[in-house]
Amino acid sequence: MRHNKVDNELGVQLRNLLKEKSISMRSLSKQTEIDTATISRIINGKRKANLNHLESFAKSLEVPVVDLIEAAGYRAETTKEEKRTGIDMELKYTKKLLEAYEIEQERLTMENIEQELKVHQEYSQTEEGRKMIFTSFKEKLKKSGSANSFIQQLEEMYHRFRSQKGSKTEVALLGGALIYFILTIDMIPDYMFAIGFLDDVLIVKYTMLLLKC
Repeated sequence: MRHNKVDNELGVQLRNLLKEKSISMRSLSKQTEIDTATISRIINGKRKANLNHLESFAKSLEVPVVDLIEAAGYRAETTKEEKRTGIDMELKYTKKLLEAYEIEQERLTMENIEQELKVHQEYSQTEEGRKMIFTSFKEKLKKSGSANSFIQQLEEMYHRFRSQKGSKTEVALLGGALIYFILTIDMIPDYMFAIGFLDDVLIVKYTMLLLKC
């Protein structure tokens, strides 16, 4: 039952993206070199998309591959205990994806994530750091694909940072995550579309988790 629900979620997302970008299934087939019948079966929930399918769709439709991967049901189910330490599960999940794409993953550790955030948090409290966020965030956001939960969280974080909503520590957390997102060269370079934003997604989720603590 869960697979049918997941496949339908992916199908709805693909249909919406095709409509939004005015692309037919036949055109998508030519761009991705995936048979039109296969695309139709995936969209209608009659076939489960594999990672190669999802990467090809993401490139052609210009969306982060993580959005399609989650919709396709590749994220593992978690227990209540695991959800309380959700960042560890997110890290394992991200590393699993990197392994699938044969991407070096040694730098992607909790220690590096915390160190990167600490440096960026401090920088975000300087005049130069704030200027970077205010002048570069919206332009970077435009390059990050269509609206999704990741983009919505980033926009919320930006507005909270801009209005200085929260304690000094909370504002620093927001600023650190925003600067990490803005910078192109990070633990997974953003130019590696469509997997380049996986670490940014992880950083944003980690920051949101810290803000809730």
